Amino acid sequence: MKLLRQGFLLFVLTCLMTSLSAGALEVVESAIESSKTSYYEIAFPGPVFQEISSATVYAGSIELLLHDGSVALESSALFVPEGNSIQSFGDAEDYLTSPSFIKSLRPSYLLRSDEDAELFQSFLYLVDGNYFSEGYSNIGNTWYFVRDEFFGDIDVWIVETNKTGNIISATHDHDFQMELPELRGSMTPLHDVDQYERCQTTESIMHYMEQTLIEDLSYTLEAQSLENPILPQIWNGNWIEAWITTEEMDADGYQYSSTLTIYAYTPEEEEVYLFGSIEAALGETVVIEDMNPSFTLSGGEQASLFEQALDVLLDDNAPEKYHTGQGNTWLFIRQEWFGEGMGFIVRTNEQGEILSLEYSYSIPLGEVIVEEEPPFDPSSVDWTLTKVEPEEDSFQIIEGEGISVTLEFDAYAANQMGAWMLTQLDDEFYGMSYDSAGLSSPYYDWISTDELPLGEHTFSYSLMEPGDIPLDTIAFTVKVEPFDASGVDWNLCLVAPASNSIEVAKGTSVPLSLTFNDEATNQHGVNLVLRHQGEVVGGENSQYLRSPFETMIPGSVLTPGMHIVEVFLVPPGGSDKPPLAVKSIIIKVT
Repeated sequence: MKLLRQGFLLFVLTCLMTSLSAGALEVVESAIESSKTSYYEIAFPGPVFQEISSATVYAGSIELLLHDGSVALESSALFVPEGNSIQSFGDAEDYLTSPSFIKSLRPSYLLRSDEDAELFQSFLYLVDGNYFSEGYSNIGNTWYFVRDEFFGDIDVWIVETNKTGNIISATHDHDFQMELPELRGSMTPLHDVDQYERCQTTESIMHYMEQTLIEDLSYTLEAQSLENPILPQIWNGNWIEAWITTEEMDADGYQYSSTLTIYAYTPEEEEVYLFGSIEAALGETVVIEDMNPSFTLSGGEQASLFEQALDVLLDDNAPEKYHTGQGNTWLFIRQEWFGEGMGFIVRTNEQGEILSLEYSYSIPLGEVIVEEEPPFDPSSVDWTLTKVEPEEDSFQIIEGEGISVTLEFDAYAANQMGAWMLTQLDDEFYGMSYDSAGLSSPYYDWISTDELPLGEHTFSYSLMEPGDIPLDTIAFTVKVEPFDASGVDWNLCLVAPASNSIEVAKGTSVPLSLTFNDEATNQHGVNLVLRHQGEVVGGENSQYLRSPFETMIPGSVLTPGMHIVEVFLVPPGGSDKPPLAVKSIIIKVT
C-alpha cells in the first residue's frame, strides 16, 4: 500500500509539472507573437538608385523585441517585385550580385567615366552606409570600388562592363589582394543620398514580405515556470524561463543549433513581459512596481531573503556572494573581479521599499556608496517644446532667404529618456537629430534656401520618445515670395573714404562707411557683401544690415601696390547673386 501511494504521488507530481510547463509554454508563445514587430522601407531611397536601376527594392524585417529593448529573434530580407512575382534576397550583397539586379539596370546608365563611377559610388553608400570610401579605379572594363581598408584587409566591389559600358556583373570581395592603380574620387561629394522615401506598396506585396519573413523566423520553444516559495514573498507575479532554439549556418555552410535563454514576468491578470536576462528584468519599472507590498529591504533578514531570490532566478552558483547596506543603498555582490564587484545596486526609500535596481559589472568595493537621484519618472516632466525663433507662427520671406530656428525644452529629461528631434516639411519626413551625447537646449537649426521654393510651406519639429511617439510638437507656416525689387533706388553712397580712389602709406588702416536705402534693404531681405581683390572678405546679413554700414580695412592686408575694394548689395541667397548696387574703391599703397 505504501509503494502504491508513493507511485500515485509521483504520478500526480509528474502530471502537475507537465501542466505547469505546458501553461508556461502557452504564455510565452502568446507573448512572443504579440512582441513581433515588423518594419518595411524603401531599401535605396532617393534619385541615385533611380538613375541606375528601374527596380523598386523594399527592405523588410521582423524581430522579437523584448521589453528591455533587446532583440531575441530577427529576420530581414530585400524584396524586388518583377512582373507577377516577387524575388527575395538575404541582403544587399545577395541582390547586387544577382541577375535580377543586372537585369534591372537602365540601358541609359553606362559606367565609362569618372562621373559615372561617382554616381555608382554614391549608390554604394546606400548599400553599406560608408560615407568616406577609399575611392575607385579601373583597369579596362573592370571597375574597383574600394569601400574600406583596415590593416591590409581591402573591402571592394568589382564591377564588370561590356565595351559600351553596360554593367554585366558585380561581385563583392571582403579580402581583396590585388594591387590597384591609383584610386580616384575618395573626396568627391556624394550625390543626393540623404533622402527618405515613404514605403508605399500594395497589400499583396506587404503580405508576401510578411509571410516570407515569418517563415524564415523559425525556432523551437521550451518554457518552465520558476516555482519556489521564496519568489511570491517578494513579487506578486510569476517568473518563467524559456529557451529559443534556432538552426544557424556559418559562412562555410556548416549547420548548427543556437539556443537563447529569455525570461517572462507575468503580473497578476496582466500582460506578459519578456526580457533578455534576469539582470535586465529586475531593474524594469513594471517588475519593481509589482513587488509584494509586504516586502521591504530594511534589514539583514530581508536582505538575506532577497539574496536567496536572486539565487533562484540567476541559478549562477555564486559561492562568493554577499550583501551589504549603507543608508538607503544595498549592494548584492555575486562575485568579485580585480578588486571590483559584479552584482546589483538596490536603492530604497526610508521605509525600505525598493525604488530602483540595476546590475553593474564594476561596483567599487570598500568605498563609500554615493546616494543617487531617484529614478527618472517621465510622467512628471513638462515636455513643452517652446519656439524662440521664428517668433511668428505664420510669416513671409523673400526667395533666397533662409530661416533660423531656435527651440527650448527640458534637455536633461529628454536625454534621460533618449529622446530625439524629428523635422517634417509639409507632413513629410525632412530630417532628424539624435546624438549619443544627447540633445541640447536651446536647439538650433537652419533651413537653407535650397529647401524653400516659392509657395507656402509648413515646418514642424517634434520631440520624440525612442520610437515614433511625439512628446510635443511645434509648427510654423512660411510663404516664400519671389524677389522683385524692380524700380527700387538703392541709393548706395560712399561716405568714407571721401573719394573712390585714394593713396595711403603701408600699414595704414582705411575706414569704410556707406549709406543706402535702409527701408528697401530691410523690406527685400538684401545682404551686403565686401570684396577685396576679387575675394569675399566680409559683409552683413540682411537680418542685421543697417545704414550706415561701417567697418575698417586693416592695414595688415594693404600691402604695397594697387588694391580694389568692392561693396555689393545682393539679393537674398548668397554672394554669388548678381549685385543690385556696387561701389568700388581703389587704394594705392606706397
